Order: sequence, then C-alpha cells, then structure tokens
Amino acid sequence: MRVPAEVPPGKVQITIDFSSWPALTNPIATGEVTIRTLPVVPVEEAVSPRFLKSLQHPDRSSSFSLIHFSSDGKRLCAGGYPGGNVVVYDVASSSRLTQIDAGKCRVSGNFLKVLPDEQSMLTFKQRQDKIEFFDKDKQPMGRLVGSPGIKRWNLKTGELVWTDSRTNPGGLLNLSLSPTSNVFVIEEYASGDFVRGTRIQRRTLFGDANTGKLQLLPSGLSGYGLFSTDGKAFVTFNQSEEDYVCAIKVLDGERFQEIASWPIDESHCYCEILKVTPKHQVIYKLTSLPSKRDIKQLTSRLMMLDYSLPNSPPQVLIPNSTHCFNFLFSRDMSKLLFVSKNESQYELKQLELMNSANVRSTTLPSASDRFYGTSCALSHQGKYLALAQWAEIPKELLSEDEIKPEQIGQPRIILIEVATGKVVDTLVSPHAFLGGFAFSPDDKTLASSGRGCIHLWDISHLK
Repeated sequence: MRVPAEVPPGKVQITIDFSSWPALTNPIATGEVTIRTLPVVPVEEAVSPRFLKSLQHPDRSSSFSLIHFSSDGKRLCAGGYPGGNVVVYDVASSSRLTQIDAGKCRVSGNFLKVLPDEQSMLTFKQRQDKIEFFDKDKQPMGRLVGSPGIKRWNLKTGELVWTDSRTNPGGLLNLSLSPTSNVFVIEEYASGDFVRGTRIQRRTLFGDANTGKLQLLPSGLSGYGLFSTDGKAFVTFNQSEEDYVCAIKVLDGERFQEIASWPIDESHCYCEILKVTPKHQVIYKLTSLPSKRDIKQLTSRLMMLDYSLPNSPPQVLIPNSTHCFNFLFSRDMSKLLFVSKNESQYELKQLELMNSANVRSTTLPSASDRFYGTSCALSHQGKYLALAQWAEIPKELLSEDEIKPEQIGQPRIILIEVATGKVVDTLVSPHAFLGGFAFSPDDKTLASSGRGCIHLWDISHLK
C-alpha cells in the first residue's frame, strides 16, 4: 500500500469501506498499519571490465555457495539455493551439459559434494523432515518422520545412482566428504518418538558413497568434523546433550576407530573444526560462554594441536578470535590467513603456524557503509586471495521477508596478493548475493555467485 509522500513514518489507523458489497454484514473494516519510507535505490555502478560473461541458471533468483571447477577447468558445477537445481556447464560455450533437480533446500546452499573422481556427486536435503504431534498415556509426544535426504547422482548423465534406502532416515544436518575416497560422515536428528519439550536426539553415521550403506558411530560424537587433506583422519568432537563440547576426537579416516582424544574442561563451550592438515595439525575454534546460553558475552579463541603427539597439549594461536573470520591456509600449510574486524576497519592477517607469529597485517579497503562477508577463496597456486565486500543493507529493508540484491549496493570482489598483502584489483560485480567463489585450475578465471547465474571474470593479468 502506498501513501502520499508527505505522510511521516509511523503507525496509523485505516478504515476500509465495503458498503457497496451488499453480501457483507459488517462492511466496515479497521486496522493499524505501519508506514515506512521506501529505501533509496542505490546508484548503478559500472561493472568492472574484467567481467567476461554469465552462465545462466534455470532458477533466476538463486544464489550459489558452492561453485566447483573440474580439474581440467573445462566444466563448472553449481547448485542453486534454495531451489536445489544443480547444473554442470561447459565453460567455453556456456551451455548446460547436465541439469539435476536435487530438491529444495531450507538451510544452506552447501547441499552438494562432488566426489573425488568428479564423475558423481552427493546431494542432501538439510532438515527436510516432518514432525507429527500426538499424545501417549496423557504425555504430549512428537514423532520425527525423516525423508531420503542423501542421493548420489551421475554428473555426466544426470541419472540417480542411489538414494538413502533406510525405512525412516533422520533429519539431515550436515555431511562431510573425504577428499580422497568415497567415504562420508553425516549428522542427523534421530527419527522416531520423543517427549515434546525435550531435545530431539542426534546421531552420527559414516557411509560408503559407492553403495549408500551407513553405519552408526558412538553416541555423542559430532558429525560436524573434517577429514584431513589426505583423507587418513577424521577430526571431530564429543558433545553433551546440550551440544557443549567435551573432547576433541581424532578417528581413523577409513574404519573410524579412535586414534587420540583431548578433553575440554570448560562447562559451556562450542567447537568448530576449521582445518586438518597432512602434517597432523588440527586447527579449531573454541567459543566459550560464561554461563549457560549467555550468548551476549561469548568469546572465542583459535587453537591448534598435533594429533601425532597425543600427550602434547593444544597450542593457542589467537587468544581472542571473536572478531576473526574467513580462515584460510597457505598452500604449503605453513600460514593461516584470516580477516580481523575492529569496528568498521578490516585487516587481513597472516599467522605463522609454527610459532603463532604475526607475519603480515594488511589494512583492507573499508567504509562505514560496507563490510566483508564470509565468501572467500584462495587461488590454486596460493598467490591470490578473493574476498567479498558487501554494501550494508538499508535499515528500511531489515523487516522484509525477502531482500533482492538490486535493493542494496553492488558487491565488490577484492583481490589480494598473498606474498605482499597488497590489493591488486577490485572488481565491481553486477547485483548479486556473493555466496561463493572458485578459481579455475590455471588461476586465469574467477567464478562468483550472481543472481540466478554464475559470473566469470578474466584475471589472467594476475601473474
């Protein structure tokens, strides 16, 4: 509903008269509505000349968190969120080689995993479950009814290879895939009956992507872990019934037998595994709460441990990492790269993993009306880093059910030379939600998420 421009923002009473409709017994309707100003449409900026072309996606409103180049750079795979359409493109001709409808997603755009052979992929629906309510012996109950969430597809033909064949699978939360073999780990809500008002139990399983067969792992073991880059270890953590971490666990990456364990003595602590290297290093973030669920006072610190030395205590890399994000690792795994925020100022920091020394800090281009998002990527040779810089969302839009990228300023892609920390280029993107990046294997092309398309950029000038 539009109102005259001279009417100030606020709440007003409105009356609608349906007297001309004789069938109504009460033709006068009154109510209260909120009047607000329309946001100013951002000025259109010229897209950077490095822009090559767009690969169009069938879902024209989708964004893309995961963009995957094939190892030869000739094909590109992207899954649209939230529609769940996965498309394999021929990069040179922009044609669609394969199109797969994996089903609508509700939580995250990271709903697909390309298998190491690049011929197949796993897709999974997150929390696509149904809860039925009933009473049993005068006790309010609920029943979680899962749906076949995991599927394997042939990327060349688009054919479904297998689907989760369990009678009543749970509500899927996360899937981690080995980078070297067809082994994966999932965490899901356990299907079945539960007392209403209590926590729905979770369970963690490991599976074989060749057959779809799943096996249960010990209770309390989280499925939000990571495989090492060589696939020989799976690092995760034990958690309490309230999701607080109890111990860091290292398992064999094939049989999932425990190799080592480090207890966590804090009462209210969450864990995120960030990286497991071939050098047996585990980098993880611990987020602590002073009391139960007191999220306003949380603090975090970045830790590292060497699981080849079970008796060695974890090392503190960053004592206070609360305002640090976009953690990446140099190709030789010797340095940790991350963005640090101090009010509206951002810095790119490089940390030596061997001694926790700060090797280099770079002040990033910053402005009060722009911020750095969590989309980032490191080039294959490790020379360049791509960061997404967004425009702040206007306050007038924060209550909207859906915000379109055209309503906010165009995002920028900041390209940084890692060795010097120097910003070497800034790419002004078409309107988009920059959900993901991918460098081509030869590092001459950068792919970025667009609105209903994938944008390709020529970055061959970066030597």
